[in-house]
Order: sequence, then structure tokens, then C-alpha cells
Amino acid sequence: MSAPAAAPRATPADPPSTPSRAGSRAEPPLETSPVVLGGVCAGIAPLPFLVVYAVLFIAHALHPVGPPDITATRTGELVAGVVAAVAFVLLAWSVLAYLNHARRWPFLILQFAALVTAVVFLGNSTTGGPVVSAVLAVAAAIAIVLAVLPASAIHVGSPVGRGRRARRLPH
Repeated sequence: MSAPAAAPRATPADPPSTPSRAGSRAEPPLETSPVVLGGVCAGIAPLPFLVVYAVLFIAHALHPVGPPDITATRTGELVAGVVAAVAFVLLAWSVLAYLNHARRWPFLILQFAALVTAVVFLGNSTTGGPVVSAVLAVAAAIAIVLAVLPASAIHVGSPVGRGRRARRLPH
């Protein structure tokens, strides 16, 4: 005897036959401009460094090292770690807000802060090698340029973009 035929399985490419939530009338997601995606990709460059610095400086406050990395005291190392952690959270939030069509000004302000910080570190030989600072400065500059282009304004619905709306993705 042969086994009964199995029902065909849905593949990931098949759209679901019913909405995930009963009665959901959510609109399809908006298409994101390549300019915005490029700006976001450049804008997330500082995030891994901020996490590493936050953990490193907070750890140095708990277990002192000699010589200290950036300050002369344990409290200074702790403050630097907390500042790096807060900067990480704010920058990650600004990237998400920008990507989700909400706001681009926090993204621009924090990218400008990252650019200024990278340039200051680039000119200071005590902050480590210049390569990381140069890469972060270039990434922040690219993110700023892409975030001020008209496609970015259209993405967040600013006055430049009124009258033109992003296309909806097909179902």
C-alpha cells in the first residue's frame, strides 16, 4: 500500500491566504528609496564602535587598568561608557525613525555629531589610530549628504516631498 499523498506545502514566496491579524487593514509598506537606504547604511557605521566603547569603558570603571584609556579616574571611565551607551541608543533610534518615514532631523544632528567627533579624534594622536576615525568621518559625511537629498525629504514627507508620495510595494 502506498502512503497517502501529502498536501502541498506553502513556500515562503506564497502570500498568506488570510491576514495575520483578524480584521487587519494595514496598508502595504512603502517602498524605500535607494538614497535613504544608502544613508542608513552609512549612518550605522558608528554603532558597533559605540557598543564596544561603552562596554570597554564601563568595564574599565569596574576593573581599573593602567594607564586608563581616556580619563585619569574610574568615574571618568564610567561616565565615558555611559555617554557611549546613550549615544548608541540615540543613534540607533534616529536610524529607525528615519528609516520608518518618521523624522530625519535627529538622524542628521547625530550624524553631524559623529562627524565632528571623528574629525576631532582624527586630529588627536592620543585617541588611537587615524584609520577608524577617517572611516567614521567619511561614513558620517556620506550619511549627511544622502539625508539632505530630495529623495530623503520625500521619504519622510517633508514640504519638499509634498505632492509626491512613495510608491506602495506590490502585495
